[in-house]
Amino acid sequence: MIDDQRIYPLFLDIARRNQIETYCYMHYKFSKYVVSTYNYEFDNILVWSEYFKKKLIKINPKYKNKNFYYSSIVTKKNEIFNTQKRGLLYIFDLGFDFKVFKKINDCLDKSKYKLFLKFKPQNHINNEYQKFCNQNNIIFFKNENLDYILNNYEISFFAAPISSLLLESTLYNCVPIKIKTANDFFDDTIKDKVVKVLNPNKISKINQFLDNIIKNRHQIINTINKKVWSVNEININKNIENFCKKFNS
Repeated sequence: MIDDQRIYPLFLDIARRNQIETYCYMHYKFSKYVVSTYNYEFDNILVWSEYFKKKLIKINPKYKNKNFYYSSIVTKKNEIFNTQKRGLLYIFDLGFDFKVFKKINDCLDKSKYKLFLKFKPQNHINNEYQKFCNQNNIIFFKNENLDYILNNYEISFFAAPISSLLLESTLYNCVPIKIKTANDFFDDTIKDKVVKVLNPNKISKINQFLDNIIKNRHQIINTINKKVWSVNEININKNIENFCKKFNS
């Protein structure tokens, strides 16, 4: 079942009492703040990569004795790194600060970079945000998925305070930029050096910040991609196909 901390403890308790084997697939990053994660374990779990397996075991060492499988992750776009792609896609998610977003827009050199805003699908959108985007020629997306956005617009960066899409950004050949906040829920990505960090107090220098990333974009993406999405050769055959076979057996 889905790794959802709101409901899965109930089902795991029932499964244990009845000796039912359990299966889970990862759908969001693991966190020490989710009580269920370090108090309950599935027997079989499909994770995105070795990086996330290590994260889970660190939170709950009992997972060392569980069966891990891995998603078949491939990059979404080809390996051609177009240095002319200068779009900054801001992800509306946890920790969104409208003042910070407006400051980024004010400081961004529009002759070099273009700002976009992606809202969460099906969520109510504040009219003030839409009005600001329309007044400042900022293209925003309500329900469009990433494949559509990246196939139709030249995006080079994903930016957000907290969003799992930052971890996925290198799969789309984009650089993840974490906006630093007081909420440390996503700060392990800073420690792991799998995001570039933008301090809100230094937004006035955002153009220099982006210029430096562009110069090293290829190397940054490859380094993060290898760290976050690689799977050990020993485990390469323990993929999603075998997970499904075991689940259906």
